[in-house]
Amino acid sequence: MSKKKHDSSKITSKGSVVSVIKANTTKKGKIQGRNKHETRIMKGACPHHTINKKGKIVPTLVSDRDNSKYRICRLCGARVEPTTYTKDELSKKLQGAIDVDNNMKFLSVAANSGESMVRFSSELGSMLKLVKKYYRSIAKTVEKREKIKNKNNKKNRGNDSLGSWSY
Repeated sequence: MSKKKHDSSKITSKGSVVSVIKANTTKKGKIQGRNKHETRIMKGACPHHTINKKGKIVPTLVSDRDNSKYRICRLCGARVEPTTYTKDELSKKLQGAIDVDNNMKFLSVAANSGESMVRFSSELGSMLKLVKKYYRSIAKTVEKREKIKNKNNKKNRGNDSLGSWSY
């Protein structure tokens, strides 16, 4: 029986997430792992930024042709809304994921699907409980930077330039 030598779900163990994703992109700029499983994991971990030729971290988001409300990541194809969420919006958006996770925890124990599945669903549940705290912390930092940038530029651009502040 073969032993699994490397856990591909832990891509952060290989170094910086941005540099790992950059190292696993094709010439056309799409994420490509060694197999389908690794590709899915890397697309899920995509930070929507890459390293340019000068070594700077730059965003990979482009405008969506169909809907101006969203931006599309060139690497993984994810849709990103370039605004921060309020506490109420965040709670509403997370509630669906929490419901799915609670159902998965129940079903994994009821179906006796093994310790690894129960552990995965329980860890996911504990991470979902912490998302609100970490998201608000990051959102406050971004909002402060955006406010300072707008004050320095003396232009009223609104919050649509989220992501461009890191240039």
